[in-house]
Amino acid sequence: MRLGITKLRTQILLFALSLVLATTMVIQSISWWSANQFNQQQIRQNTIKAENILRQYIRSSENNLVNSARVLTADFGFKQAVTSGDKDTIASVLMNHGARINADLMLLTDLSGRLISSSHSTIYDEALLSYVVKDLLEKPGTAHIVMLDNRVYELILLPIMAPRTIAYTLVGFELNQTTLNELKQLTGLDITLLKHSVPVYSTLENIPNDAEFIKTINSAHTKWFWMERPTFINSDFMPATTSINPVSILLSADLRPIYQQYDDMSARIILIVLLVMLGSIIVSTIIAHTLTTPLAKLVGIANQFAKGNYDAWQEPGQASSEIRDLAAALRTMGTEVKQREQVVTWQAKHDALTGLFNIHTIRSTLAATMQKYGQCVVVATYIQNFRQINDRLGPEVADACLTVLAQRLNQFATAGEKTNARLEGIEFLSVIQLLPGQSPRQVVEELLDNLDKPFQIGNISLSAHFYAGVCCYPADGYDSKTMLRRVRIAADHARLNRTTIHVYTPGEDENHLEELSLIEALQALLRQPTNIELFLNFQPKVELKNGKMDTVETLIRWHRPGLGRVAPDKFIGLAEQSGLIVELTHWVIQETLKQLRRWRDNGLALNAAINVSAEDLAHPDFCHFLEKQIAVYDIPANSVTIEITERDIMYDEALGIEVLKTLKNAGYMIAVDDYGIGQSSLSKLKILPVDELKLDMSFIRNLDSSLTDQKIVRSTIFLAHSLGLKVVAEGVENAATYSLLQEMGCDSVQGYLISKPRDAEDLVAWLGENNATYSFSADSITH
Repeated sequence: MRLGITKLRTQILLFALSLVLATTMVIQSISWWSANQFNQQQIRQNTIKAENILRQYIRSSENNLVNSARVLTADFGFKQAVTSGDKDTIASVLMNHGARINADLMLLTDLSGRLISSSHSTIYDEALLSYVVKDLLEKPGTAHIVMLDNRVYELILLPIMAPRTIAYTLVGFELNQTTLNELKQLTGLDITLLKHSVPVYSTLENIPNDAEFIKTINSAHTKWFWMERPTFINSDFMPATTSINPVSILLSADLRPIYQQYDDMSARIILIVLLVMLGSIIVSTIIAHTLTTPLAKLVGIANQFAKGNYDAWQEPGQASSEIRDLAAALRTMGTEVKQREQVVTWQAKHDALTGLFNIHTIRSTLAATMQKYGQCVVVATYIQNFRQINDRLGPEVADACLTVLAQRLNQFATAGEKTNARLEGIEFLSVIQLLPGQSPRQVVEELLDNLDKPFQIGNISLSAHFYAGVCCYPADGYDSKTMLRRVRIAADHARLNRTTIHVYTPGEDENHLEELSLIEALQALLRQPTNIELFLNFQPKVELKNGKMDTVETLIRWHRPGLGRVAPDKFIGLAEQSGLIVELTHWVIQETLKQLRRWRDNGLALNAAINVSAEDLAHPDFCHFLEKQIAVYDIPANSVTIEITERDIMYDEALGIEVLKTLKNAGYMIAVDDYGIGQSSLSKLKILPVDELKLDMSFIRNLDSSLTDQKIVRSTIFLAHSLGLKVVAEGVENAATYSLLQEMGCDSVQGYLISKPRDAEDLVAWLGENNATYSFSADSITH
């Protein structure tokens, strides 16, 4: 499930709102910080201003008091009254002078601070007054804030000189609530007079009149949402005062008006933000709609493209140039993907080189095709000499041949319908409908006649020949798997037996399955470290000149428990067809060298001949493997003869000759096996790096009774000796043949007359029975 936040419309809206909120928060933060800094500065300035005003007020009052007091103390009549002690005159003068200067308090004390006279009838604490006078004397002429009789005065003390100091006069103005209110008007701050931290007078309202005042005013806070803000900023102002009943002044700046201004500004900003957010929602919704509507259409088109519906195109409508460009790109992409998909689909069903159906397509459609055609013939065709074309003329010419072959298959004229496919490499398949009266073999012969025509590739004219395997539907099968298997079995039969056409016959399928079973079993045996089914037999070779036996031919045998012996020609042929021949040869080489080592360790120095195939010579690791095993078992290279047939040498003549030269240079003996039945040629024989010819048993089996065979064998022996080669005759089965070969000058013989193939232990026993020196004659051999 997709979250709504992943939608572009939602993202645009969230972006707009986030931008507005972020901007608002930045503006609000800057505004708050700036306002706070400004207010703090204003409060500091106002506090300093208030302190200055208070100082000026006190100084101004002080000047008035000093001037008035000096006038009084300089009055001669007043001095006489003080000297005479006339209390009535003193009181009258104090009252009149105080009234004239608007003084609230006029006192006269003696030098010890005892009250002599007062402008008021108030009785003052003499001890307190004495302390006050004492403190004022420290700074005479300086105004002090003093508390007397629970009232606060700004007092000044001046001595009365006649000419010595005879008394002190104290003149003062009262500081009361009215005075504080006037000062508040001047300073703009609240003022509190404190005695021992207890308020005496204050312009603040609703405050405790006790010792908790300072704590209360410092902890006063104003609620703002979840925050608490201080109500006041307080500043202490310490005027000149007395040590007893000291009076201090507290200046308080009320922050609530400032908060109110800021709150009003915040409310206006929030209102503006809400309006901007509403506008941004509307605008972003319009923009999102403009963007997402055509994008949604494009998404729908892309989804249709994903389903393979490349024709589901519709214009996105009015949209920005970028979206129109995107739409054009999407349309182009759809067209190109459609074209590529068509190409990929075609390539998935067809062979890239020939354009015919490939094996996957024919497997999936063969059954339906055969049912559609009704009676039909299925033909698997192989090119006989394609390897030679590819090796001699190169892959380009070979590919051109395959292309021409495909064209001929498609152009083959038949009365019914046909379907052609390339299965693998040089294997082609044709399904041809049979009409009433048509013979399957006749149709196949016409097809091969059409294919057998020379190939004209550029300036090169090539002849190609074909093998064909044939199955008929529905006689030979109904389903694709069965028909493909059987037609390939028939084609393999034609190729292996070198017949142009082979029609599948019942039972070949079972033989093929048996062969597959043998191949699987052989493969499993070769992959095992040890096995008891594969083993070696050795057939002795005897030198006719002296009857000496020092060489054996290695022959592989296979005995399956419960199933019996498997014919060597059969499983070796299957190994060649299935690609197991190299592994099989490696096993034979390793086991042969291992046995030679055992014999030599027991004092029996025998040589061995090992048969190899064309696939072995073509394998890049063959020579290296042989050298490695020779080194492992410490066997001289000249103790091993490599036997290979003429046919295998000619399989890849250039490579075969090169490998044989490498082996001969390494010290191995080279023998041409089955000589006389392959592509025998004197020109080839003189360039082959061989040491001996091994006459095929077809010339030896009837040698004693066939003059023709005798002529062939005699001339071959003469020719071989002329070229410096030795001759070995295989298949010697009677004494007459033995004697004839001896008389013809043949070098060595082997066959059942000498000995049948034996296992290693039996061979040693046989050697001991015949002659301890391993010398033999036709009459002395014990079979």
